[in-house]
Parts: sequence; structure tokens; C-alpha cells
Amino acid sequence: MPSLKYSSKSTFFQRLICLLLDVEFVWWIAHLSTVYNGVKYYLWLLRVSSKSAWAYPLVFLSSIVTYGLILLKAGESDARLSQKFQRLLFTETGAYLLLSVVWTLYPPILTAPLPYILYSLIHAVNFLRTNVLFCFFPRAEEEIDRIKRNPSTEPVLVSSLLSLVLRDFIYRVYAMVVWMISKVEILVTTPLLLLFCVYSKKFTPLILYLYFLFQRFRNSVVAKRLISQFTSAADAFLLSDDRNPVLRSAYSSAKSLLGRRFQPQPQKAPTALKPS
Repeated sequence: MPSLKYSSKSTFFQRLICLLLDVEFVWWIAHLSTVYNGVKYYLWLLRVSSKSAWAYPLVFLSSIVTYGLILLKAGESDARLSQKFQRLLFTETGAYLLLSVVWTLYPPILTAPLPYILYSLIHAVNFLRTNVLFCFFPRAEEEIDRIKRNPSTEPVLVSSLLSLVLRDFIYRVYAMVVWMISKVEILVTTPLLLLFCVYSKKFTPLILYLYFLFQRFRNSVVAKRLISQFTSAADAFLLSDDRNPVLRSAYSSAKSLLGRRFQPQPQKAPTALKPS
């Protein structure tokens, strides 16, 4: 979501009210809740914490709030109800929202909260840098603007230095986090969910998760790249000369069919994480 802008002449009380009454503050609190409950859940798994009965579902309830607010914000310009449904069903944000509902309704899957926690951590830190910090230290924003105009300028205020450190941290780890999330979703969560569905004989969550992966493949360059690497490894294993010709033919046909059906869409960088 876009960053709030405070007037340099506004009082601290005015800036604080502006921050607290904006829907983006609710969005930020929901991200913090996702991170907090996610950490609490994994600490419970390590037997460090004993009180986490609601931690797992709260991760996804908080995520429903964050992704729901993004969709509502993005859907303000949609004139027709059908456009809103298309945004829900055919975008990556909508896919994450629907998957949050699925994870809330079914028994825990070990790695299901991890992508939400990592995304929320990045967005929460970024909002802290661009909104909360400047609400309490407005002079820091002026100094950051001077540094943008003259990169050789050294930060004087501690708050300015902290803002630059957080910014560098986000840009340094963001690509790595997105790549890690794609690996977890495709290579770890998928087989775990498959085992759960086979054991419980409930295949509805698997079908919905495969739809989620389809939207990820359509919209995410990183997911497409990872699947391409996985496909190359499968090619080397299944298309070798010592494999059964029927197996090679079936694999080639399935690969060709899926390749024509799942056409990825170009991915745009998240607005909140563009350099500023």
C-alpha cells in the first residue's frame, strides 16, 4: 500500500491522528499480528512456548485482513462487480486471500504460515520506516530528502540513519525472501499437503492449493523460474534414453499441454517496496 505523507508543519498530535485513523495503520497492525502469531506458532512447535492454541489460525485471520484491505483499496476504481470478482479470483493477492481462508478451515500444515510471516515481516518493517518513524521524527524525512538530492550527504539524525539502515535491509533481503517463499510453497508445502490429503482422504484443500499455484505461476516471475528449473531436472530424469518410451511420450505430452495452458503474466514490483 502507498505510504502516508505528513506535512512538515503539522504538529505531532496531527501526525499521530493521521497515522492512527488511516486504514494503512490497520493493515500494518494486521501484518504485525501475522508475524507475532507465526513466531508464536513455531516456538510452540519447538516446545519453547506452551500457549499457542490460536496462534496458527490467527496467522491467517490476520492475513485475510491485510490482503482484504489491499483488494478493497485496489478495487475502488472497479466500476462493475464482475471486475471485483476477477480481482479476487485471478490475481496473486486474491489467491493469497482465498488460500488464507483454506488454511484457517483445515488442520495445520507445517510450512503454511511461513510465506505469510515473511511477506508480513518485510511489509511491516517497510511501513515502520516510511510512516511510523517519520510520524515521530519528521525532521528525519527532511534529511532523507536532502540525502536523495545529494547522496554524498552523511545522515546526522539517528532516526535518519535508522531509516536508511531499514531501507537497505529491505532491498537487500527482498529478492532472497521472495525466492525462499516460492521454494517453500512449491517444493515443501505441496508434498506435505498431498500427504495430508491422502491420509485424511480430503482432497478439496489440494485442489484449491493447486489453483493457488496456478495463479502464482501466471503472476510471479520467480515462481515461473523455479518451476522451469524443476522442469529441467524432470526432463533430465524422465526423457533420458534409458526410460520407457511410453513414459517419455506421456511426459512430453503432459508438459506440452501444461505449457500451452499456463501462460504466466508479467509481475510488477510491489509499490510499497519501490526505492524511495
